[in-house]
Amino acid sequence: MSFGIYVVGDKNTINIGAKSSITAGAGVYAAEANGVKVSNRGDIASTNVGIAVGERGTVVNSGEIMSFAGVGAGADSTVTNMAGGRIIGGAGGAVSFAGVGSNRLVNDGFIAAAGGLIAIRDDVGRSTIINTGTIEGAVLLGAGNDFFDTSKGVFRGIAAGGTGDDTYVTSGKLTVIEADAEGTDTVRSSASFTLAANVEALILNGEANINGTGSADNNVITGNAGNNVLKGMKGDDHLRGGNGTDTLVGGAGADILSGQGGTDTFVFTKVSDSSAVVSDMISDFSHQQHDTIDLAAIDANELVSGNQAFKFIGGAEFHGKLGELRFEKQVGVTIVQGDTDGDGDADLVIALQGNHQLTKFDFEL
Repeated sequence: MSFGIYVVGDKNTINIGAKSSITAGAGVYAAEANGVKVSNRGDIASTNVGIAVGERGTVVNSGEIMSFAGVGAGADSTVTNMAGGRIIGGAGGAVSFAGVGSNRLVNDGFIAAAGGLIAIRDDVGRSTIINTGTIEGAVLLGAGNDFFDTSKGVFRGIAAGGTGDDTYVTSGKLTVIEADAEGTDTVRSSASFTLAANVEALILNGEANINGTGSADNNVITGNAGNNVLKGMKGDDHLRGGNGTDTLVGGAGADILSGQGGTDTFVFTKVSDSSAVVSDMISDFSHQQHDTIDLAAIDANELVSGNQAFKFIGGAEFHGKLGELRFEKQVGVTIVQGDTDGDGDADLVIALQGNHQLTKFDFEL
């Protein structure tokens, strides 16, 4: 293989000027040297790798690199693609890191893999990737606790994590792929977002009125300062509204609903959302904040067609009549119970942390 520049020895600095051009099998090859710094303002075209550095390497690119593999770096390396810089890789990827360590990529330019293949890859290191430019192609994070922020950039591809607790930051649509039992993964989004399978947590950023939706997994979904609609879907979820007038819909599973600040609404659309077998807990129901429990979508009388409203009977016992709704105070908790079949037993069961003197005005019936 031919080399444009072959680096021997650690801690060398290579500067490629704006009017320089390198065409070779490998443009700058320093894979066997550590602590090497390469700055490219020119053009590099190669059939193997554009720039390769070993451990603790630094690559700064404001020129153009076109290669089978654009930039390869060892563990604990940093790659910066500046505004106007272009790194275009083929089947070997545009940027890849090797070895166990903490790696960092900052992109303010253009990074792409031909044919939408792998743009960025780090199989075993802990990656921090900040994209304020454009990335086209897959980002494969691999093992380690990785961080990928593309909230101020353009990303066209999939982001796939591996083992470790990974964090993804976005301002729009982002396709995240995670496998089961690969850590606790989090998406932070400043736009409405729905979690993919095996991504456990969603945090809404900013103050906009946006929404968050979970998956079939056990999710933790946290709202922002705006008015949010949070839906847990399946799984045992924890929904946290944050500030704002929020709507929390736990869905199936044993959910914890925390409205936090603002006037919040806790919505139950089916008896099975919070039943005598699997019940939800409202952790911070507040009269002072005018919180509401919305049961309007539940048919309180199974024997009559249509959607019948519950009849609130306060703290009285059930009378064996369909559609009654009551509450009782127990030690440290208030239990809301609804009888939809008239057998005198609770079918709908919702727990409220603390003791509350409930009235019909606390409900949408």
